[in-house]
Amino acid sequence: MDHVNSLEFRGQEGIAKSVAIHAAVFPDLRIDVDDQVSEADRVVSRWTLSGTHKCRRVTLPGITISRFQDGRIAEDWTVSDNLALLQQLGLRRGLALGARFLAGRLR
Repeated sequence: MDHVNSLEFRGQEGIAKSVAIHAAVFPDLRIDVDDQVSEADRVVSRWTLSGTHKCRRVTLPGITISRFQDGRIAEDWTVSDNLALLQQLGLRRGLALGARFLAGRLR
């Protein structure tokens, strides 16, 4: 099971789907592992995704915690700064409108 922010991908097919989604959005996708720490059955990886979407170059830092079982990854938890990604893609206006909408709904 791969937990990516609010999404879940199951099995090898799920991982392949996750990679395909990212590769479609960023044809020149690159993920660099910046740091790794292991403890017992867990490995924590701090990474940076970079790529270009419609002529906009973006970088996205993230953290993944992987749990191993029988020498294979049994489960992953990934968190990244999607707000920063949306801002880099030029979606600030949509974010502002969304914030106004939510503020109005909370009153």
